[in-house]
Amino acid sequence: MQTSTPLVSVVIPCYNCAPLVGETIASVLAQSYPHIEIIAVNDGSTDNTAEVLASFSQVVLVNQENGGLAAARNFGMQQAKGDYIVWLDADDLIEPDKIALQVAVMQGYPPVVLCCTDFSAFNEQGIFDHAHSRCYYSRIQQATGLADFYPNQTVLSQAGRTIPLFYGDLSDELLWGNIIHPPTVMLRRQAVEQLTGLDGTLAQGTDYEYFIRISQLGDVACLDCPLLRYRCSAQQMSADQNLGSILRANVKVLEKIERDYYDKISQHHPQFQQRIGEAYLKAARFYAATEGRFAWQLLAKAVRRSGYQPYMLLILFLILTPRRLLAWLKQRKGQQWP
Repeated sequence: MQTSTPLVSVVIPCYNCAPLVGETIASVLAQSYPHIEIIAVNDGSTDNTAEVLASFSQVVLVNQENGGLAAARNFGMQQAKGDYIVWLDADDLIEPDKIALQVAVMQGYPPVVLCCTDFSAFNEQGIFDHAHSRCYYSRIQQATGLADFYPNQTVLSQAGRTIPLFYGDLSDELLWGNIIHPPTVMLRRQAVEQLTGLDGTLAQGTDYEYFIRISQLGDVACLDCPLLRYRCSAQQMSADQNLGSILRANVKVLEKIERDYYDKISQHHPQFQQRIGEAYLKAARFYAATEGRFAWQLLAKAVRRSGYQPYMLLILFLILTPRRLLAWLKQRKGQQWP
């Protein structure tokens, strides 16, 4: 292990987060690692977020017109001076040793271009899940452990702690689904400079697509320890109220993966076709009762990709049935139908 203390840039996109971002910044200022710069990107907030950020003398505040999360992360990374870049959301908190532990991984394993961690989940009542990645990501939930994804396993011994460390080439593995939580990552600056920024046209799937691209440049590592506290609330981007945009984004990401990495998936293309078909089908089901024409297009694409499935008849029924009749049926059957 090297003993130098390279600069770490923590990039925090901020949009209308005045009540919470102060606590987030405090968790960065409480890090045991001594050499940190905090870059807060005020993404056109309409509340007093800018004033809260300006009250911290240790924060580099940059402002931009509202452009979304991807644009804010890109802008923050462009301002970063650190050898390593940390992503952090404005409502999450990091544990005191997170950055020190991740720097130890980056210094000890030069091929690693991205280091992520596990994370806990909390709400107003406190922490309700101490290892939330296994619940949050279906691929991890279905696996026997992280060894299913990472080719190598060891332990990191640092500051009296021993933490399981998984690492290796994930460039093919990530094509089949995300297992990396964006607010937990630390990126090697040299790799970031080789890439264009996050693709803002992909909306909520842009992090996953970026991870696929950066994994083509080197190894990925994961500290199997909850070093971030993920705040769960009805306002967050992954909340149920945003399900429609999430499903749309997922379809666009998978289409882009198929175009950009066809050579890598060609040997297993039928399985990938099935995966895209399922994404179309989920989106079609969501929009069937509200945007019939769009749902019909999605359903047709699902059939072409993955073939006929009996469940498609329900979606077709929802598309073709008049809205008033659907509302009447829903009232008769209860709020859980269809």
